[in-house]
Amino acid sequence: MPTTSREEMEALLAKLRREVADAGELSASQRARIDALQAQIEDRVAAADDQHAETLREQLREHIDEFQRSHPTMTLVLGRILDHLNKMGI
Repeated sequence: MPTTSREEMEALLAKLRREVADAGELSASQRARIDALQAQIEDRVAAADDQHAETLREQLREHIDEFQRSHPTMTLVLGRILDHLNKMGI
């Protein structure tokens, strides 16, 4: 069980990676965008960087809107990541 904010975020990102891997119907473009988003999240969390936090949160919201119907579990994980970033002040 994760004990810190960073550990919880790492667990959420791992869950998102599993969801993306299991989502066979994602296009190459969608996969690339999600991979890029994950990398941005990891970079921001590692640096505790809130300089571009609003842009990152907006990208998360856009992905949530895009995948809401076709990938509900992935959408749930993205929402949890968004909430957790807010709690971390990022």
